[in-house]
Amino acid sequence: MTADSGTPLAELRVDGGMVRNDLLMQIQADVLGLPVVRPRVTETTALGAPTRPGSRWATGRRWTS
Repeated sequence: MTADSGTPLAELRVDGGMVRNDLLMQIQADVLGLPVVRPRVTETTALGAPTRPGSRWATGRRWTS
C-alpha cells in the first residue's frame, strides 16, 4: 500500500463484519507490520449511509425541489 500511495502508513483502519475475527486482524497486523485499528461501530458503511444526507445539510448545502 505504501508503494502504491507513496505515503507511509502508520496504521490500518478496518471496518465491516470481518473485524470481529481476532485471528484475521492479527494476521493482517503481522503481515503488514502495522497496528490494526477497529472502530467501536464495526459496520461503519451501514452507519455512514444514513448520515451522509445529514452531513450535506450541516455544511450549509440545501436540496432544492
